[in-house]
Amino acid sequence: MTKKYKVGIDGGHGMETAGKRTPAIAELGGRVIRENEFNDAVAVRLQKALARCGFDTMFTAPETSDTPLGTRVKRANASKVDILVSLHYNAITASFATAKASGFEVLAGSSSDSKRLAKCILDSLVGGTEQKNRGIKDGSWLALNKCKMPLALVEYGFMDNKKEALLMIDPAFLTECAEETAKGICKYFGVTYKAPAGNTPAPAPAPSKPAPKPTPTPSKPAPKKDVYRVIVDGKQVGAYAEGSNLLEQARKSLASGAKNIRIEKA
Repeated sequence: MTKKYKVGIDGGHGMETAGKRTPAIAELGGRVIRENEFNDAVAVRLQKALARCGFDTMFTAPETSDTPLGTRVKRANASKVDILVSLHYNAITASFATAKASGFEVLAGSSSDSKRLAKCILDSLVGGTEQKNRGIKDGSWLALNKCKMPLALVEYGFMDNKKEALLMIDPAFLTECAEETAKGICKYFGVTYKAPAGNTPAPAPAPSKPAPKPTPTPSKPAPKKDVYRVIVDGKQVGAYAEGSNLLEQARKSLASGAKNIRIEKA
């Protein structure tokens, strides 16, 4: 990076800002999730991602209380940031039962650079999250347009959509939103995005050589056993190496009336 760019990160809303929360979520024991919980969590992750990629950053609203828009504008202008990115979560109704909208969108400020910034961020989100892409929206009416730098406001989902509301406290989703936004900012400035440590794909292992076939060890021949002939009344009736076979043949010969049985080595 030849120039040290500075990014303003606007968390948007406070913990007690009226209406900026989900309906009660039965799966969480009736809990509501405040938009600020999501916004601040993504803001912190985004700051770390941008710092890793070589950017300077500043927060327009580090407080948990609702910071007035005018204060945010003054802070961004005083810090002379190169761009301002505002982080939000959308809503249309106050009930999961009536909500129909879902997905992410990016509102672009009035300038052409704002529109280019919005597109860079949107394109990165498309490649990362699995939600509906609602595209780039007109953000020329936003009060934050009083800032002197390009502006993009990101709505990452809908608080009144049950599935997307639950994503607001999913650590993997929070990280995904931050990293994809960082990628878009890098693209806008032409800066190389650096993945978090441990997320870099490991190089493919070199093909291993086939294991050499084991050389067979020559087996020692079994010791040769002596063979004995059984001669009954002057006639050979068998030859055996096993003693049990010799005895069995002798027994049979005796039973058949043999008068002379002789065993000798063959």
